[in-house]
This record gives sequence, C-alpha cells and structure tokens, in this order.
Amino acid sequence: MLALHFDQQGRGARFADLAASLGSCRVLEVQPGAADFGIDPAGYLGPWLAELVARHTRVDAIVGFCAGACLSGCLDEGVREAGLGEPDLVVIDPLEVSPGVLAEEFVEIVGGLAAHLDDAELDRARRSAEAARAAGAVTGQVATALAGAYLEACTAACARLGVADALRDQLAGTFSAYMSYLLACARCTGALDPARTTVILSGGYPVPPGCTGPVERIGVPTARLLADPSVALRIARLPGLQ
Repeated sequence: MLALHFDQQGRGARFADLAASLGSCRVLEVQPGAADFGIDPAGYLGPWLAELVARHTRVDAIVGFCAGACLSGCLDEGVREAGLGEPDLVVIDPLEVSPGVLAEEFVEIVGGLAAHLDDAELDRARRSAEAARAAGAVTGQVATALAGAYLEACTAACARLGVADALRDQLAGTFSAYMSYLLACARCTGALDPARTTVILSGGYPVPPGCTGPVERIGVPTARLLADPSVALRIARLPGLQ
C-alpha cells in the first residue's frame, strides 16, 4: 500500500499508526522531494514511480490523506501505466488545495515563531499571507513568495535564539518542500473514479465537491483518523489487500 501525506508539523496520528493496525500489509509512505516550484505533477511523481519500478514493487492500494488525496489519482495512473498493479484507491478527509490553504498553513507554521519575531516582522508575514489568499490560483509564484517569507521570518527568529545556520536552513528547506508538495497537489486536476475510490471522512468534515460515490463517516476528529481502528478495518477489507 502506498501512503500519501506530507507531515509538516507532526500533528495528530500518522500513517505509522495506521500501518501498525494492518497486520502483514506492507505500507510505503511516499517521501516528498526537494522544493521545485516549476515541476508538473508527472515530474513530481516521477522519482517515486521510478523507484517502484526499479524494485518491482506491486501496488495493491493507494491511500491519500488530506492534500495527498489530490495526488492519488495521478499516482494511480502512473502505477497502472508502469504495470505495477491495479490498486484500490482510498482518500481520507480529501482537501482541495487553494491559495487560502497555502496561506493558512503559512500562518500556522509562522505562528510557531511568533514569540521570537518583532511587530514589523509579524506584519510582513501577515501581509504575505494576505497576498497569497488574494491570489486567483495556486501558482509557483504564490508558493515561492510564501517560501521566501518563511525564510525571512525563520532567519530572524533563529538569529535571536542563536540557532545554527544549518538548522535554520533545514527548517526553511522543509517548508519550501511543503509548499512544493501542495503546489503539485493543486496541479493534479484529474477526477478520481468514484466506482474505484473509497472516501473516508472524519466526524464533521464536509463532503468534498464533486464527490458522487458513497462516503464512510468515522466519528473522530481529523487528527485521530489514521489511528482509528475503524479506518484500519475498512482499508484491510479492500479487495486488493485480501
């Protein structure tokens, strides 16, 4: 089973929690690459597919969580074209990536630095988020601008804390890679086949636009879904995993 999610902040349950409840099923969590704000979805997914082909890895299921659900259909197409299987698809609390999503993620992550930023630095970060929200679409320019704004805020906070340059660069690189991941997700516009896709939603999560197939509702918050036994049980029953 391939798992798609970028765990930028370590919030809530993870695919490791889900894997622990799936018995003998081998779960491979796809690792996002370095930042590239000009790459298309095929190019972004290319290294993952190449590694699967090199290892002759059969794929029986693809599970996309949050924004990763957008990449599921593109990855499914690549897996089938490469002759690696005809996987079942599962999307969990699927999120359509908009400029507002990038802005909110930026605000939340910069918020972790807020205690170490002065008013002028916080104001510049706030204006960067507002500019992203006002954008008409998720573009490389929007992602690049937010990555630059984060680097500025991170540099200022790290200087006050005496953090080593190497750690600062790591933090900034991770955020840039996250923006690149979200950009790739936003550029995957193909619709998932409702006949082959299982949709799992947390308690109050809205039904995604365009979702015409059946929805399975699990009465827990999004942050706990991947550790919930009901989710593991449903995935374990996928035909491809039998």
